[in-house]
Amino acid sequence: MLPVAALSIAYTFKTLTDDQRRAVYQALKGQPTGPEFNADVGVELPPAVGLRPVPAELAAHVLQTREYSYAVTGDRVLLVGTRRIVTGVFVDANVPTSEGRREP
Repeated sequence: MLPVAALSIAYTFKTLTDDQRRAVYQALKGQPTGPEFNADVGVELPPAVGLRPVPAELAAHVLQTREYSYAVTGDRVLLVGTRRIVTGVFVDANVPTSEGRREP
């Protein structure tokens, strides 16, 4: 469970439109970053998991993704903050998404 301070932070990705969510998923889904692993919002990724910066084109279209890195695992795109904590999970539009939180 996230600390109370983290829960009081605005949900960065909650305000994204469905089109923006699809754009994030579509732009990043085909760019695997390493072996399969399981992670969800609030999980700190181990150092072995490779992270890449969100491409500038995507950050220009979906401003909330600036300053984030990402990892791809299976059918999920994970947006990750500076502390390697998963702050957003994006999946195919036909599957529900986890709402992301901004790191404290």
